[in-house]
Amino acid sequence: MRSPSREYLQLNLANAYAGLFRVPTIWGALAGTCLLFAQPDGSSGPTSDAALNFANPAIHPYADPAGGREPYAYAAATVNESRLYDFYRRQARFYRNAETVPTILPAFPGLDGGAFGHWGKHHDMGRIEDRWSRLQLGPVLGAVLEIGGSTIPKALCVQLDARGQLATVFDPLSLTYRAVWRGGYLQHSSSRWGLMGNPRPAGTLLWQLPARSLHEGDDYLGYHLHGADVVFSYRINNQLVRDLPRGRVTANTAWFTRLVEFPAGATQLRLPLLSDPGDGDATTATPHVYRFKTNDGRDFQVRADLSASSATEARLVIENGLLALHVSTAAAGDVLRIVTAVSDGDFPPEGSAPTEPVRDLKPSTLLDGGPTQWPHSITLPGALGRSNSGYAIDTLGVPLGNPYSSPMFLTGIAFFPDGDAAVSTFFGDVWIVSQVDHLLKNVRWRRFATGLHQPLGIEIMNGRVHTIGRDQITVLHDLNGDGEADHYENFFNRFETRQGSHEYNTGLQHDDAGNLYFASAHKGVLRVSPEGQAVSVVASGLRNPNGLSVTPGGRVFTSAQEGDWTPASMIIEATPRSFFGHVSPGSTPQTDPPLAYVPRGIDNSTGAPVFVTSENWGPVQGQLVGLSYGYGSHYLVLRGPESPPAQHAVVPLPGEFLSGVHRGRFSPVDGQLYTVGTQGWGNYAQFDGSLQRVRYTGEPIRHPIGFGVFTNGIRVDFDHPLDPANASSRERYFCQQWNYRYSPGYGSPEYSLKHPASIGHDPVPIHAAHLLKNRKSLFLEIPDLRAAMVTHLQLSLGFADGESYETELFATALQLTETFSGIDGLLPATGGNAKILRIENLISHPEPAPAERTRGSGRIVTLRANPGMRYSPNSITAYAGEQLTVRLENRDSMPHNWILGDSGGYLKLGEIADAQITAPRFAARGYVPDSPLVLSGMPIVSPGENGEISFTVPTRPGTYPYLCTFPGHWRIMTGTLMVY
Repeated sequence: MRSPSREYLQLNLANAYAGLFRVPTIWGALAGTCLLFAQPDGSSGPTSDAALNFANPAIHPYADPAGGREPYAYAAATVNESRLYDFYRRQARFYRNAETVPTILPAFPGLDGGAFGHWGKHHDMGRIEDRWSRLQLGPVLGAVLEIGGSTIPKALCVQLDARGQLATVFDPLSLTYRAVWRGGYLQHSSSRWGLMGNPRPAGTLLWQLPARSLHEGDDYLGYHLHGADVVFSYRINNQLVRDLPRGRVTANTAWFTRLVEFPAGATQLRLPLLSDPGDGDATTATPHVYRFKTNDGRDFQVRADLSASSATEARLVIENGLLALHVSTAAAGDVLRIVTAVSDGDFPPEGSAPTEPVRDLKPSTLLDGGPTQWPHSITLPGALGRSNSGYAIDTLGVPLGNPYSSPMFLTGIAFFPDGDAAVSTFFGDVWIVSQVDHLLKNVRWRRFATGLHQPLGIEIMNGRVHTIGRDQITVLHDLNGDGEADHYENFFNRFETRQGSHEYNTGLQHDDAGNLYFASAHKGVLRVSPEGQAVSVVASGLRNPNGLSVTPGGRVFTSAQEGDWTPASMIIEATPRSFFGHVSPGSTPQTDPPLAYVPRGIDNSTGAPVFVTSENWGPVQGQLVGLSYGYGSHYLVLRGPESPPAQHAVVPLPGEFLSGVHRGRFSPVDGQLYTVGTQGWGNYAQFDGSLQRVRYTGEPIRHPIGFGVFTNGIRVDFDHPLDPANASSRERYFCQQWNYRYSPGYGSPEYSLKHPASIGHDPVPIHAAHLLKNRKSLFLEIPDLRAAMVTHLQLSLGFADGESYETELFATALQLTETFSGIDGLLPATGGNAKILRIENLISHPEPAPAERTRGSGRIVTLRANPGMRYSPNSITAYAGEQLTVRLENRDSMPHNWILGDSGGYLKLGEIADAQITAPRFAARGYVPDSPLVLSGMPIVSPGENGEISFTVPTRPGTYPYLCTFPGHWRIMTGTLMVY
């Protein structure tokens, strides 16, 4: 490499300072860094603690989103209008041909060239679109339900009548109906297509029951559907109960009826019904009737009708503030009818309840499958893609418009042995996809199930569809063979369901022993035993893992998303007791490294890696395919040495997907890779969802299929022989390296190895290129190579068949202990043979900034941070100059803060927050921006906790914004202080 010129150094310095003042740039205000520039004499020295070395599109052509778009068929799509394509490849190509190369190269500037904040131009943070209200559901919907000041995390909301005038919620964690309401079914959030926030009852609450703890022998089993009816099955004290709820509204009276059956009989069993009104006017006319008038004037009547069997003994009792039905004994097959009537007028007249002879209707008669609910099948043509380096991406038609207004945000795929696929959606559906052949002319879709609680993974075992939702693993049974699920069996639900909008469970796969695995947003990778009775944590410290892959030998691979304590997206092998840094490295003695760090310019949000098992998918068996939810792309993840820490490399593959792909499976029939994806936020999806096939064409593969990193260089392996005439030309290759830092900041910039306080990449000279004897492997001799989180190789290749191809490889190699030999005359590795990078040396623990001093308590205003990133209330009224204390109750499962900004400062504060997003010190300050625009700032309040801050209200009347500046929240979570 040539020494840098003075003109180039001036240009680079100008770029660094330009980054300081271009505030919307995601890195523009990162504090605590020191950038080193090469001086004219070749030495290095700091220019400014605040100078930031990020590529500036105005100066560096390889960072300009207007360039590099020609190879991409979808570059003209609106969502891609500002997209920065192939940054690292273009950067390497630029410096490979440059006269001078800086000592430190500029780092990746961010999505869309860094000009629109951390998540790019089309982040969809503030998107408001109500999809749920148009969705045609069955009688049940699983959800986290907010109701009457409480939250039911595993709620099963039931629509009791066809007009939606009466509804209830069954709680599997209490085995009770926790509430009944009238006047509407559910009111859904419209934030981000309805994916943020939780539903609430749309009508008027009639009554509510507190949660009860389950005891030994209590268990929720699932429910059966029969038309508009739903039958819940559960055990109390190991005694089986079938429970059929029905409802009706007549005049001023709402009738809630339960038909409760004991298939094997029952003894000493209690069914909680209502909270005792306490000071209401209550009388008990008989042991089977309870009446009272509430203080707000409503009349209640609860009646328990016994079956004809003389063996049944039951009575209404009040115990511990609850009205319950105590069943002393019940004969096998007996049915009790419990009718609760609520009237706005007088007591409901005797005999006016909806009549259903108990002996003529039993819940057990509705367990064999009911009438077909979703009869429509939709046939759509697909399209075959063009081959590129041995693979083509084909597109299967997806019924984005369908008779049920079901949003097709596809979240999982699994195959039956005959090649039919089961596909899940975020909004709770499962569809069966059939007639998938080579030409894809008549792909058929049919709805199989609905109402599941955000299933983000699907598996088929023993011919049964299994899904993982936020509430449980559900097994779907088609009992009458009509192509629809009738029985929603609870296979396993003994894990916590949190109420936050990002608390997903993703991916579902099994090993050879029948264990099921899924990835949890807050627990890590979990394993459920084959019988569904036990769960164990395999690996933890994973930030929002998005799916997983289980190999035939039982190895588990997953991914983690960049964010706090996760410097970049990662490909991970989940091994027992492994920990990967999130939430805090202080909670474990060691942070384990991933298999590979995925640079942000390659993928900003990883999907599930897919283990290649198919022999029909080219010469990459036993490797992984990484799926990009953020970029709608894919890449090979090549295996390196298995000795810890394992070394893997990311090789970007050509081609684009129509949505953010995050699940993939190989078909057992054609052996090709099928992927599903979805719309989201911060990704480049063009459609709600996509189903696409990555097909091996049999044509030559030009990208690397193997590699090895040594103390003195890198070996790269190919499937076809290279051209000896140009393979040994070192000018055809470029190498650069960088590291990341673990910190509470949101992700990490790319840091120099040689100057760890400096942002940027280290170019590494390639001394020579050697074509090995097999002509399919290339050794790049790099004596100065170091152990690094990312080593980037750009290769401009010529093959023996006359074809040229440009590719790249991103290797994670933290320990270099082996020296490549077998070629005469190799230079010795610089610094000796052993090169080791320790993760613990790259973990930052910044000192927190001092808390703001209070100025006296003053009037107290209480705010709530609710799920869906909402302040309640979203406005505060105050008088100029008064003392105010704001108390923030965080009822969400995500952290939030409260920042009061100067009048008109909302947008500027949000941009500053985005600019400081990766800075450890910003996180240590509780994400309070360091700006004079902040009039008062309450640092982060953790989920379930409260925070408080006192301040003097501005003396100038007007409106002042308040907002949450935790990364990504400020665009949604806002309010106004109105000063009079």
